[in-house]
Amino acid sequence: MQRKFIPPKLLMKIVIHYVLKLFLFLLLLFITERIIFLLFQFNSLKGISTKEILMVFTHAFAMDVATSCYIVLFAFLLLSIHLFLKGSLIPKTLRYYTNVIILLTGFINVCDIALYQAWGTRINHKAISYLAYPKEAAASGMSTQYILVIVIFILQSIFFIRLSKRYFRNDLPVTSNIIWKISFIVLMPFILVIGMRGGFQTFPIDKSWAYFSRHALLNQAAVNSSWSFIHAVADPVEMKGNPYNFFPVSEARQMVDMIHKTSADSAIPVVITDRPNIVLIMLESFSTDVLEPYGGDPKIAPQFTELSKEGLLFTNFYTPGFRTEQGIAALVSGFPSQPTTTVIRQFGKFDQMPGLPRTLDSAGYTSSYYYGGNLHFASTGSYLRAMGFDKITGEDDFTFKRQTYWGGYDEELFNYFNQDMKDTKQPFFSIIMTSTNHEPFDADVEKIVPGKAGEWCSNYINTVHYTDKCLGELIVGMKKQSWYGNTLIAIVADHAHSCPSKFEINSAPRHHIPFLLVGGALRDEYKGKTNDRLASQVDFPATILSLLKLNNNQYHWSKNIFNPASPAFVFYSFDDGFGWINDRQQLVYDSKLKQVIFVKNNSLSAEENNMHLKNGKAYLEMLIEEYLRFNER
Repeated sequence: MQRKFIPPKLLMKIVIHYVLKLFLFLLLLFITERIIFLLFQFNSLKGISTKEILMVFTHAFAMDVATSCYIVLFAFLLLSIHLFLKGSLIPKTLRYYTNVIILLTGFINVCDIALYQAWGTRINHKAISYLAYPKEAAASGMSTQYILVIVIFILQSIFFIRLSKRYFRNDLPVTSNIIWKISFIVLMPFILVIGMRGGFQTFPIDKSWAYFSRHALLNQAAVNSSWSFIHAVADPVEMKGNPYNFFPVSEARQMVDMIHKTSADSAIPVVITDRPNIVLIMLESFSTDVLEPYGGDPKIAPQFTELSKEGLLFTNFYTPGFRTEQGIAALVSGFPSQPTTTVIRQFGKFDQMPGLPRTLDSAGYTSSYYYGGNLHFASTGSYLRAMGFDKITGEDDFTFKRQTYWGGYDEELFNYFNQDMKDTKQPFFSIIMTSTNHEPFDADVEKIVPGKAGEWCSNYINTVHYTDKCLGELIVGMKKQSWYGNTLIAIVADHAHSCPSKFEINSAPRHHIPFLLVGGALRDEYKGKTNDRLASQVDFPATILSLLKLNNNQYHWSKNIFNPASPAFVFYSFDDGFGWINDRQQLVYDSKLKQVIFVKNNSLSAEENNMHLKNGKAYLEMLIEEYLRFNER
């Protein structure tokens, strides 16, 4: 029997219509699964507004689209084959493929529901690893409405399989028109890839696109369970165990406890009130070797020099890492940097860390974060929401006249901050994160040193000079605010940079950063003074909370800088190694080489040097132990 002739245009409409219908069918499937997930968490949703719950679906849309495009991609491959073949094989295969997707996504969703009930997290590497122990995995599920979950899975599967049978054509025609075939094969993958990566933006879609709320449950609900499963399977497990297992855990824990032991809970009062506003200005890539108070060229950052004359300058302050996200985690959560990973990139881990905004919220503080760049990068926006920031501003929230690769120019960000904070509620905690001084230092700014495109260190100095100028103008603007007299301003770098001195990444000078306290809330006797105490970004939370007379026990890696009785030391990490600094020694240990590669003070005995090394090793071991435990919820 001869097949009925179908004009090429009509045939391509049928094929494209099939792809579109499959895409919409998958979106409906994911929306249904998300509704089921939320219904199982009904009791946990009490106290959350209906509007915020509905926002789950809008913030989930991009990830649902991306997941649908991944699934449609295989259907496209089958349809491409079908355009060249006669018969019913491909239509039947597509029907079976759709049914498999229905069963697979439904199964993943109900597993997610059971897992969230038990652990408070969704499918991740650790959950998948439990599939090697089916008996134990099933036993874990039994405690979370196991039978009801299975019933839901069966009913959902039956409904969508029947719907798909009525929804899709069983017979797809073929065409001999080569132009239509090539057009379909060339154009459709392009459309699907755009959908898979979430658009034309620089960075492809990730879980951070779904995070929007202070409520962890809503963020988890917005994540597509199938996408999360694919991501967990495709990405290798980061760490199977602690690679820094130097001592028995109990011994390492005892050593770390001794390292942090404080003889007295006394502190020097440096602010005029118990409830000052706190503004933390994070300067992108500011190294101490470009700043005059630390021995740098006075022409590079004259505004910082002037500010140091009216503030309290810390001369021995360090960053525990070398990336912005590591600095943020240290300053907001008091969590040290890890050698081979970054905690705020790991969903399911950073949710379990303490955060200054949440702690300060109990004392009546509101919180905000201002940045001129992409909040999706390194999961920064998701981390900030999890930490409890009330307001988070990124490059999409206001219009810049000028923009570098990394974000709007600092002067525009600072102007926006001063305008936006004009009548803000007090007390408040606010962070401003700059970006113009980010590599590749491509901003069109005043050239105080000559340099061509690509000459990073020359361009670095020029952008430092620009940001410094903006910093001075920002403080002038703050001084006009009604709240300035009750405000403590902390100026710190997010991390240092190799320019201009080209320090090695594992060296202490490469981690040496500025830290300056200014503002109307700083007591007069500390203005224009210096503090030589060893400290790092990790110590910021405990210090601030102690100034406010608030409990800081959650921040157990953090120390109060203004407590003379607390120990003074610095730990920093680099790729598979660490540095350890105290008032007696400065050493660098390389874990790949399994040896100390630098010792500053050669006059110490081998026994004392070994004690310092053991302290650093124990610190690193317990840090990674805690990092790994974040998976165990």
